[in-house]
Amino acid sequence: MGRRERRHWAQVNVQGWWLDGDRTSVEPMASRIPGADVQALRQFVGQSPWAVEDVQRRLARKVVDRLNKPDVWIVDETACPIAGTHAVGVARQYGGTLGKVASCQVAVRVHWRSAAARGPLNWRLSLPKAWIDDPHRAAHAQLLPGTPYRSRTDLALELMDQVLTWKVPALPLVADSFYGMDFGGRQALRQRRLAYVVEVEPSPGVWTEDPNLLLPPPQKSGRPRQYPPLEALPRLRNL
Repeated sequence: MGRRERRHWAQVNVQGWWLDGDRTSVEPMASRIPGADVQALRQFVGQSPWAVEDVQRRLARKVVDRLNKPDVWIVDETACPIAGTHAVGVARQYGGTLGKVASCQVAVRVHWRSAAARGPLNWRLSLPKAWIDDPHRAAHAQLLPGTPYRSRTDLALELMDQVLTWKVPALPLVADSFYGMDFGGRQALRQRRLAYVVEVEPSPGVWTEDPNLLLPPPQKSGRPRQYPPLEALPRLRNL
């Protein structure tokens, strides 16, 4: 993280997050830590330039080294309840850890799991579309101009791609139905040749036989068929 002072106040900031207390803004955290300086903490949080990817990459490598004999990657998310409206990414949205729709921030995570424990490989804050579509709100939160909207599935795929560039071994992926019901996400995993086991809901149907039938011979008149007749397709079965 560069300078020694920056590393010191980073440790103080992390300590403030872990201590008991409902509020995690700078002043309440400083009041819980002996010797903490409000101005120094505020400067670290708001003005210190340091590359988050370097920190995440080193942490990912440490997790891989410490948790040997891994079995899977886990795609999941963390929801943090937020009462106000100014925290970046806060919105009324579904949070998996909360199990309901609430005013919260949501971070998408990729975890490395062994039989003994699990640890984070990579993570990123999810920005609801309302934040991207509101330039004044985005500017106030100091979002980079031109930041595109990404769904949580898109974020999960980007996180996995980034982890793979760090030479972290690819493992079979597991995820709940929030990600498992996204056909595009499953297709992207197949394109990356990543094995996966994901939860799906009972609502979709499945074919037990290959529905990709050959087209019938073209007729003398009319446009040629692009798809086989519906009645010729195998029966669609519910899960």
